[in-house]
Amino acid sequence: MKIRRSALERGIKLYEMAIWKFMGNSIITNLNNETIIGSKSLSDGLSKESKAGSGKWIDLSGLICPAEVVDKLLSDIETGNLSTMEEVEAVLNSIHTNYYNYEWTWVYDELEKFYGKKFVDFTPEDVIAIVKKWKESVLGIDSYLYEDAKREFSSDVMTGFGVDGDEDAQVSDFKSVRGELKDNEMVQEIEAHIRKKSSLGDRVIEQMQELMKQT
Repeated sequence: MKIRRSALERGIKLYEMAIWKFMGNSIITNLNNETIIGSKSLSDGLSKESKAGSGKWIDLSGLICPAEVVDKLLSDIETGNLSTMEEVEAVLNSIHTNYYNYEWTWVYDELEKFYGKKFVDFTPEDVIAIVKKWKESVLGIDSYLYEDAKREFSSDVMTGFGVDGDEDAQVSDFKSVRGELKDNEMVQEIEAHIRKKSSLGDRVIEQMQELMKQT
């Protein structure tokens, strides 16, 4: 099998965008859950609430979670610490409820590795850099989606419409069936998502800039 260099480079770019979108979502979620009023509050607001989450994760029949919490569950069943289905169900519910705590632990550790320093040493400038990468990735992915949607309204896909008439009849027939690009529900959702995420990113950046003035 041969893969074009351009396809590989585009794939790498999309994968990197997906990573920064995921990492950025996690850090922004934690920032939005905290009132940041000083550098100590920044480190406190971005602290880990769970030790579990680092390392390997697994898909437990649709329950995405750290392997270590599943290992503990199995160990507790084997040793008799959990002896009823109700107890096992309670643990599974707890794992599900704590997903975002586990997720933040994983992101926290990965960002430390990437930047080569402890999270307590992260500055507002570091957070701004991450949010900018997140915003660029989110809007980049949305741009790809928008371009794909536009192709569905190009002249290439009008074949079969208005076959008994001229070009104007073809366009008219297409619009009566498919509608116009600006009125398409998916396109409107993409545009709304772009506006929402742009505003969110700008708000977090402004928050960090205000924090920089206080330090």
